[in-house]
Amino acid sequence: SVYPGNPIGGEVKFVLDMIHGSLHHKNDITWFTAMLGKKSSLIPIEKELESLGLSRACIRKTEFVQGKHIRWGIAWTFRHPAIRSKVALIEDKVMSFNVKFDKPLLRNEALNKLSNRINVFCAHNKKGSELKFYHNGEDRLTVEDLFQPSIKASDKKEVKTQNQIIPHHQLLIDMYVENQDVGNGNNGESGKTDSVTIRLECYCHHKSAMGRIHNLRNQLTGEIARTNRRWRRRSK
Repeated sequence: SVYPGNPIGGEVKFVLDMIHGSLHHKNDITWFTAMLGKKSSLIPIEKELESLGLSRACIRKTEFVQGKHIRWGIAWTFRHPAIRSKVALIEDKVMSFNVKFDKPLLRNEALNKLSNRINVFCAHNKKGSELKFYHNGEDRLTVEDLFQPSIKASDKKEVKTQNQIIPHHQLLIDMYVENQDVGNGNNGESGKTDSVTIRLECYCHHKSAMGRIHNLRNQLTGEIARTNRRWRRRSK
């Protein structure tokens, strides 16, 4: 809706009131929407939604253009977003790297070795949140970091009382094991390979975790490929 007239606080105050009112209907309505006349109004409104614990996948923005007139739309939902929502995918950070083994390994042996390296990394994580590792039994390895997004101090009592905090997957990294030569093998041994390529897909559901997922991705790469400082020292 477009705010009526010119109330105190303008359209920002009007939509903020809508947001607080939508908290009482979060289980009845999937998506709430508002249309704005000023692009600058999106910033405080989006910050308010994030302060209530909504992830990037729960907030959508768009632009309406008709002739010379431009309006901006914003939508939000309190429903749990898909873990691998396209909105949460960090498209410019999809990357790949190579991992070499000391000797040729069968496919399952290579996956087990990679899994062990990731498990050790997650178990010794000291960044203040718990990392969980999953292996789907095929070629996808996943590291998940689930912790509660920060809530404004002024909103904590009300949010907790009404059970409005939504536990979101803060970040998730999928690692796809590719380019495994399981035919003749890289070293001539049937069904074995001494190297694999791992492709990363990173999903971040909260802006507060963007820096963390970049650091985690770099640390994982070094730990799995044995190219970080700790392993370089051991090789000397």
